[in-house]
Amino acid sequence: MIIKPTIFAKTNSIRTQINHIASELCEVRMALVDYESGGSVDDLADELEDLKISAATAQAILGFNERGIATIHMRVVVKNEERGYYGEAE
Repeated sequence: MIIKPTIFAKTNSIRTQINHIASELCEVRMALVDYESGGSVDDLADELEDLKISAATAQAILGFNERGIATIHMRVVVKNEERGYYGEAE
């Protein structure tokens, strides 16, 4: 799966985009509070996806294209596998 960066990769500085990521995290936290109060799981899932897309946009600002972003994803998955993050939970 390739995460597509937004058009803001062409206009935002990396600092501006990191600040946007922080604002997206706030939206995730608000959606979590709503979810815990009986709100929509889809709203929380959508906010989490927005966070991922904002991160991909930051990676694009750093010069990575969609294939590069997918490569980063797989590199981190391998690192996490080596650390046992996908094993059975105790």
